[in-house]
Amino acid sequence: MLSLLSRFIQPFAGYLIVAAIGIALTMAGVIYQQQDRLSQLQQTQGAMLQSLTQTSQSYFDLKQLSAENQQAQAELRTLLASVNSTSQYRKNKIEELKRELSDVKAWADTLLPDAIRRLHQRPAISGSAEYRRWLSTRDPLPVAGEQSYQ
Repeated sequence: MLSLLSRFIQPFAGYLIVAAIGIALTMAGVIYQQQDRLSQLQQTQGAMLQSLTQTSQSYFDLKQLSAENQQAQAELRTLLASVNSTSQYRKNKIEELKRELSDVKAWADTLLPDAIRRLHQRPAISGSAEYRRWLSTRDPLPVAGEQSYQ
């Protein structure tokens, strides 16, 4: 059987060797292309991994920034509540002072009693001699502790 196979293959041996070399070269070309494609895919994978790492880092940075922002907003809300409270207190105090001021203004607009008005009345004095004469003609005030006999 081996001789039969040898006789059958011998006329095609040259062709078979050429075919085997062709198949080997084709396989070498395919392997080279596959290695080149694998190299390109590995480079793409590296670039994607680097991009993913950067994106992940950006995500964590943004998450931390968001937490800091929320903390700052909470502090600002607390500060705003305090400022609003102080502002409301001051508004109330201003209204209270306005009411007091209107009471004081109404009191100041009333007429003084006659005795007090007389204390504020004096003639136009144009010198020291007139002032002494005016003082001597006025009713003297009683000395403290003594009773006046009128």
